[in-house]
Amino acid sequence: MPTGKTRTSSNVGSLKESLLAATAVRSKGSRSGLLAAGARCAEQGPSYAKGRYLLRFGPGMMVKNEQTGRWGAGIQAATVFVSKPGYAEKNLCRQGDLYMADEMPDENSHWDRKRIILPGKPYRVDFTMVPAATVKGKLVDEAGQPLPGRNIRLTGDVLPPSSSVAASATTDADGRFQFNCIAPGFQWWFEIRDGNALALRRTQPLTFEQGEHYQVTLQITAPGNNGRMLRITSVKDSQGRDVRAKIVADDPRARPFVDNETAQRAREILDRVAEVNRYWFRALSEDVRSFSYTFHLAGQKPFKLTYQDYVNARSWHREWYPKGISYTGGARVLTSLSRRARFRLVQIDENQITIYFVLQGLPSTVAAGNGLRGTWKGFFRTKMNEGLIRLDAKRLTPISIEYGRLRELYSRYIEVEKGHYVPQRIQILSPGMTFDFRFRLLEPNMWLFDRSFGRWTDGKEEPVAWLTDVTINGQPATPRGNLL
Repeated sequence: MPTGKTRTSSNVGSLKESLLAATAVRSKGSRSGLLAAGARCAEQGPSYAKGRYLLRFGPGMMVKNEQTGRWGAGIQAATVFVSKPGYAEKNLCRQGDLYMADEMPDENSHWDRKRIILPGKPYRVDFTMVPAATVKGKLVDEAGQPLPGRNIRLTGDVLPPSSSVAASATTDADGRFQFNCIAPGFQWWFEIRDGNALALRRTQPLTFEQGEHYQVTLQITAPGNNGRMLRITSVKDSQGRDVRAKIVADDPRARPFVDNETAQRAREILDRVAEVNRYWFRALSEDVRSFSYTFHLAGQKPFKLTYQDYVNARSWHREWYPKGISYTGGARVLTSLSRRARFRLVQIDENQITIYFVLQGLPSTVAAGNGLRGTWKGFFRTKMNEGLIRLDAKRLTPISIEYGRLRELYSRYIEVEKGHYVPQRIQILSPGMTFDFRFRLLEPNMWLFDRSFGRWTDGKEEPVAWLTDVTINGQPATPRGNLL
């Protein structure tokens, strides 16, 4: 039962509270979709005419508690939005990204208890409204002719909760479209939903100003070396001034592909990266004939794993399963598929190399989890279509790689032999959790998981998994380098 108030930002000016009372507050349920609950501030009596609201709602579905046998809400999403014509919520309603539950989960759980609404306990959510931007646009082809019936979406890296886009529209017979109530201060870009025939179906990002009205022209370019692309050709404000230089930013994701010579240079760099990092990208040294360890996962019974005759093991087994933890990383996948990659950015500086890549053909899978053999404390598996990798320009070791909403960080490298390195720490950052893996280099040149920590949305950090009793070739493992 969220209660709260909507208020105007200090720079809204003379907006009257009686007008703000027309603000609508609504709730989205969980997996079952919209709830039949909502509120309008003006309907709640005199005190609510000042922007206050009271919203009552129930669960979108009922789930059975396997321990008690009772049916209830369990823990499910409860997303609260606010809207008013001509205005946008200053923080994209992100404070309304909440949960509902029958009872508060245990402190040791990974739920963010500060975002959980309980029955009979009013939960306050405040929103701040600011004047929104408006965009009137036109989509044309390379000859300037309108393109009707095309779906245009406005989206960005940061979206309101429970949303996949900020707005969408279909062009009319004259190729025109319009977006209202666009939140100012965030980076947005246009993309064509049915743009699979385009080599680049999105534009560079734009940051709109409060209360401004824009006229935008988008063009699908003629096919060329880079294929057909969606481009911004004009952005004018309400005074008719061209403001592209002011509000349009650069983003490597929206750049055309580099020329063939630069692309070949990038592939050569990735090939060298694969060789420099082969002790953790590829199969283990043939000097490792067998190894074993006991795997511990917090709250689970330990188990022992033994790999015999490892030199003659099946290729896929040797390539993907010697690490001691579930991990198929983005840097390793990219370097193994460099011939399938095209590039939008190849920037080589004295200390760092930055490459934005796009993998052609079927996307490749990247995965990681705190655990082994189907039992994990936190796990993700995602497709890597494109991303940004940063490399140490002198050693050619990965610094980070970003793909989708995930980011991997590599650090604490030690030298295995001259010109070859392995990291002792890999962090994987995702919206809901963070994996923090620590590794050791063991004789003879074996890179193996040592322990991991988990960080969750509630800020907790805890040990999650670790290895003990590691043996290599029948002998207790001997570490090299320094542990973190």
